[in-house]
Amino acid sequence: MPARILGSATVIILVTSALLSPLPTHPLGALALGLAAIWLEKGGLDLDSSQAHRFSPAVPLYLAMALVPGVGPGLAGLFLLVDALFRMDRGLLKNLAQRTPLACALLFVALTSKFAPNAALALSLGAPCVHLLATWAVRGESLRRLGEIDARTQRQLQYRIGPLEVGLAALAPLLAAGIESHWAFLLGALPLLACTHLGAENAMLTAQDETVAEVLEQLRQAQDQALTATRQRDKAIQEKKLLEGFTRHLAGQPDLGTVAVEMVATVRRLMSTDSVVLFLGTPPEPFFYQVRRHQQAALQGASLTSLREPLVDRAVQQKRPVLQKKAPEVQERLLAEDQVAVALPLGSAGVLYVGRETAQAFNPNELELLKWLASKATLALEVAFQAHEEARQRRLQEQTVHRLERQVAWLSQLISGAEAMASSLQGEVLIERFTASLAQPIPHTSGQLLLDGQPAVSWGAPLNPHAELLSTARGMDRPLHIDDLTGSRFGPPSPNTASLIVSPLYAGQECLGLLLLSSNRTKGFTSEQVDLVFLLCSQAAMALSHAGLYAEVVEARRQLELSQASLVQSSKLTAIGQLAAGVAHELNSPLGAISLSVGEALNQFEDRPELSRKLLGRAKDAVAKAKEIVNRLMAYSRKPDHKPRRLDFEKVVRETVEFLSFQIKNAGVKVSLNASPNCQVEGEEQPLQQVVTNLILNATQAMEESAPTGRVLEITIRPVNEEIEIRITDSGGGISPENLDRIFDPFFTTKPVGRGTGLGLWACQQIVVQHQGSIRVESTVGEGSTFIITLPQASVPTTQG
Repeated sequence: MPARILGSATVIILVTSALLSPLPTHPLGALALGLAAIWLEKGGLDLDSSQAHRFSPAVPLYLAMALVPGVGPGLAGLFLLVDALFRMDRGLLKNLAQRTPLACALLFVALTSKFAPNAALALSLGAPCVHLLATWAVRGESLRRLGEIDARTQRQLQYRIGPLEVGLAALAPLLAAGIESHWAFLLGALPLLACTHLGAENAMLTAQDETVAEVLEQLRQAQDQALTATRQRDKAIQEKKLLEGFTRHLAGQPDLGTVAVEMVATVRRLMSTDSVVLFLGTPPEPFFYQVRRHQQAALQGASLTSLREPLVDRAVQQKRPVLQKKAPEVQERLLAEDQVAVALPLGSAGVLYVGRETAQAFNPNELELLKWLASKATLALEVAFQAHEEARQRRLQEQTVHRLERQVAWLSQLISGAEAMASSLQGEVLIERFTASLAQPIPHTSGQLLLDGQPAVSWGAPLNPHAELLSTARGMDRPLHIDDLTGSRFGPPSPNTASLIVSPLYAGQECLGLLLLSSNRTKGFTSEQVDLVFLLCSQAAMALSHAGLYAEVVEARRQLELSQASLVQSSKLTAIGQLAAGVAHELNSPLGAISLSVGEALNQFEDRPELSRKLLGRAKDAVAKAKEIVNRLMAYSRKPDHKPRRLDFEKVVRETVEFLSFQIKNAGVKVSLNASPNCQVEGEEQPLQQVVTNLILNATQAMEESAPTGRVLEITIRPVNEEIEIRITDSGGGISPENLDRIFDPFFTTKPVGRGTGLGLWACQQIVVQHQGSIRVESTVGEGSTFIITLPQASVPTTQG
């Protein structure tokens, strides 16, 4: 509050106190007290530079004057005003502003004496308390307007002078009581009050000294802070220059390696670190780093050992910077020695890892620098990494294309060689084509192919390989490749041979032979050419093996066909044997007729020449019939001519039935033939007739145990879906189910020994299959069997109009 307002308020308070106070009854004592108070005021001290607060030794005396009944607060206020007038150098109101607390205490005494004259104790205790409270209130209000140093000084002074002020205020009631008892008490109290001036000065000086010391300490701290700030400013300027330099470097769009080198170097210049690693790719792998020597081996072998750095993986997963404040428990790490570390993701390019082997944590400023550096480098790294990856992919593609071109060339050579060798199954042709396939893809000076230990073909300079060389190569799964024969224990197979390939020809587990290729140059063959030799040899071995197997199969087939023909012929001869009795009976009839006719003709030749001529004609007809029987039997028994022709199958069946008429009649079998018109097939008559013969003979034999009235053989011939179906059904006992699957097996029969060889049905099946047909059986035990033959129907010849 301004001094003018306080001073004006003090005047009002003093006037009010005077009006409320009674007139003094001891004017001389009051004068003595007033003069003593004015004298003590000379020892007062201004407590601040603004002179708003003042310590006065006269305060107890003013309060005692107010408490003494013969003086009163009004007269005390008058002397207070007189004192303010004496020090007009600072102004009246400013002087009175310093006396506001004392004026409040005088007003309290005046009011209490006026309205509570009997409250002596309250008056004695209240006046000092009001003075102290008002003093501290005014002083606290003023402290808020002071500067920091002055306020600090005032607080220090208040702590030290406050007890003195409390003591002086508490002395007022005692001083009043002493003066009231005898006015001479004042003389003893004045020296004591005057001495309080020294205590106030000492408190004031002590407070000022402490304030100065505190200010000096703050000044020293401020200087230290200024020095630290200067260093930080210089460091920040240096860091700014480094970061600006890194930014300018990135602006030049450098390649990935340059960006990585500059980034790691910038981190090392910005702060103290033990490990700086730039991880790139997905998953991140060490790309460039500056670490201690003992950590380099782990980083260099990261792709082989599959060691990971968990902090880097966490940064990739969380897509934000990750801080490691202490070493993790996991020991299987790339950078296991680092105690503290930070990993900062660099977009899709990778992760920046910075670590320390000590426990010195990264401070906030270092973390901010790393984040700023990572943010600036992310875009450049992504672009450079993408360009690096594209260049790497182009190189890989070029290498792949080049490799594929070589492989395509090899495959074309293999395919052409395989095609050349696969197109023939003759051994000599295969060897010629195999050696021709080696000329272009595998340049060499001479060669030799050994089959079964003997040279099959040689070209170029003659080769005389060592026996141990051949034995060693024969026992290997891969070609024996010798780059330089100079130091070899085998020795060169010819004078001009410097390098050699000896490849085994394996067909499965069997080694068919060896291929030798020589060159007059050391390292004359590449590993790719060795592989090509091995593949070509494998193909040649398989082709030669197949050629050998083919020759064996051809011979086996020839032998099989001869065996089958012999068995079919045996089956036919067996049927002829079964027909022998019938043929003999048929021949007996015409032969008997011939004998009787010729004998009678001789007897009647002279007497009855006409009868003799007639009898000789009958004999001639019988001879013709016998000849026909013999010709038919000879035609059936001779070997087929393998000349297929168009056949009317109804005619074949009818002629066969007629041929077997004796056996059919002898067995008491009735034949029922139902044939559709135009049932023609393409084939050989003899074999097809043999099929029908075998089936009819089997049927008649199957019905021998049937009742004579039920022996019926039904033969049906009809076209079905562009095929001719022949069904031969008997009424015999049928075939048991367990024998149905075996009846077409060779040498399988259910007939008694001497009546069957087991070749009849097998021969039928072979003949039908050779005619692109099929044969099957349907049988019911006790009811009979039906053999069903299907043959391709012969195409109808076109007629030209």
